[in-house]
Amino acid sequence: VTREQMAEATAQSFGLEALPGSFTPLRDALPQELMDEHRVVPVERRGDALLVAAAAPPHSKATEALSKAFGGPIH
Repeated sequence: VTREQMAEATAQSFGLEALPGSFTPLRDALPQELMDEHRVVPVERRGDALLVAAAAPPHSKATEALSKAFGGPIH
């Protein structure tokens, strides 16, 4: 089993999508303090939404705080 296959299977088990093996974080999309607190990294803007990579699926309060800081939906 490859690393990518493991990432895809894990993401699917949470109803999420796996990220490609390499990407450039959008560090200016969220305050560093919030990224550290919620263990997320902004990955891509999709219309008015922000796609984030997370160490674990974020809980609703985290998603709410991130959405407020970004000014739009968080996926």
